[in-house]
Amino acid sequence: MPFGDKVLQGLAALLNTEIRQIDVLARIGGEEFALLMPNVDIQQARLGLERLRQALAGQGILVNNQRYAVTISIGAAQAGELPVESLLQKVDNLLYQAKHKGRNRVETDFAQG
Repeated sequence: MPFGDKVLQGLAALLNTEIRQIDVLARIGGEEFALLMPNVDIQQARLGLERLRQALAGQGILVNNQRYAVTISIGAAQAGELPVESLLQKVDNLLYQAKHKGRNRVETDFAQG
């Protein structure tokens, strides 16, 4: 298995240990994941996502018995009444904002929350 895939598996495993049972984590692209967090507003989501980001920064990812430092950039928005395609586009734009602002950060859309 390619090294990058092992890193993504390690990331998914770490995230799954840090999220609530009600949350749903899914890989939606090459190295992109979606996390559905029912029953939280955007401010609560930001706190939870920041906790995930910090857990990853503190623990790294274990691949082939070696620990690697990994960072994560996150875009988050409140679903509201948006169609799924519009919500994914909004979150994707926020993700790219996070990357352009220096990576390893959480960007949220407070206009929806």
